[in-house]
Amino acid sequence: MIDSAQPGSVVSPLPLVSVVVCTYDRPLDLRRCLDSLCRQTTQCHEVIIVDNGARPARTQEVVQQVGAVHWRYLREPAPGLSRARNLGWQAAGGAIIAFIDDDAVADSWWVQGIAEVFATVTPVPGSVGGRVEPIWGAPRPGWLADDLARGLSLVDWSPEPRLLQDSEWLAGCNMAVPKALLLAFGGFNERLGRAGNRLISQEETELHTRLRQAGHPLYYHPGVVVRHHIPASRLTKRWFLRRAYHNGVSVALSRLCLSPAKPQQRLRMAATALGRKVLTPGAVTGLLTATDEADELRGRCVVLGWLGYTLAMLGLAR
Repeated sequence: MIDSAQPGSVVSPLPLVSVVVCTYDRPLDLRRCLDSLCRQTTQCHEVIIVDNGARPARTQEVVQQVGAVHWRYLREPAPGLSRARNLGWQAAGGAIIAFIDDDAVADSWWVQGIAEVFATVTPVPGSVGGRVEPIWGAPRPGWLADDLARGLSLVDWSPEPRLLQDSEWLAGCNMAVPKALLLAFGGFNERLGRAGNRLISQEETELHTRLRQAGHPLYYHPGVVVRHHIPASRLTKRWFLRRAYHNGVSVALSRLCLSPAKPQQRLRMAATALGRKVLTPGAVTGLLTATDEADELRGRCVVLGWLGYTLAMLGLAR
């Protein structure tokens, strides 16, 4: 049983929240993100900016312009979002580590909402997050169905706070985890996650799966909101098809991280996916057909996802 107090009815002291912002050569986006953290209704324990880009001078300039005494700048020169996140939470002093991306803007109640959930929900969740709303960099295309749009890390599960079901997830740009659990579970798997322009993901999902398997549920609060900038470059069919393929690769790599398989097992899993999902007449026809219909684009994305999964299981994609 999970009990939740309503926001504003907190009796126990709020836990200290350290915010980790990983950034990759996006100074304008970072400035908007940091400005939003300056407008919080409750002061976070600290803000840790982890610079994973190739032009640190520009990032440092933004941090100096916006920063306060409780802000810290760290440099992680080796590429990889998981590596940057691990550096950030390991250096943090708060009991709760809240993660936000540099291209996201936090609602003013974001830090307080996270702290209140961890202070009032029992038993304590393994991870807490909330809605992710889009800030469109171009008009939303008519072919972009809601289920495809979730590939942009958009989240809106419920108007009420609640536990998430197994099929539901929290976005990496809006999630918080107790530091004690990050220590116990080793943080983010550095085989997964974005590195430069590589679209490998699933690092948050892999961590959340390990937490859930150990009995630490995920909790969703719709009032814990960030707004995520969606650049025009991501609002193309080509980007979604590429994203679908790499998501399939990511799912396979994540499953192998959670449950390593022998070569014969990987071959069987690849053969099953290939025969049942990729080389069917409908799948092949869908890949060869380019239309503006949302359903057909969705179908092509599904097939490309399974193709990526198959190749990753065979060790041919990373």
